[in-house]
Amino acid sequence: MIQHRLYFAFIKHLWSSDRWDEAMDRLKCLDDIMDLVSHCENIRDDSMQVSCWLELGEWKLEQAASPSFRISDQLQVEVLTAFKRATSSSTSGCTA
Repeated sequence: MIQHRLYFAFIKHLWSSDRWDEAMDRLKCLDDIMDLVSHCENIRDDSMQVSCWLELGEWKLEQAASPSFRISDQLQVEVLTAFKRATSSSTSGCTA
């Protein structure tokens, strides 16, 4: 799982370097990989998955942030889904 944590750090670096689209794409892929690994190998790193979901939700909001911007229904669903996944996972015994 150390590879996932290193990759997550790289993704956060991309975001801080204003490479937002690439960071979002890579974060979504990392989340998919984490889901697949946890189902196939019974290995769970809930704290890593929670971190991914929280970042995904926060970054989506940050990209849409502007004083006059109305958050679309689709974006609301995406953000709330990411936060719900993080919350659901963390209430099942995980600490983020």
